[in-house]
Amino acid sequence: MQKTGCTEESAEQALEESEDVASAVMELQ
Repeated sequence: MQKTGCTEESAEQALEESEDVASAVMELQ
């Protein structure tokens, strides 16, 4: 994991990751 000075960028990445996890969970159910 790389830490960037931009908090917005990190938040955007985290949001994308959580969306990926959510879609994966939906597929499993």
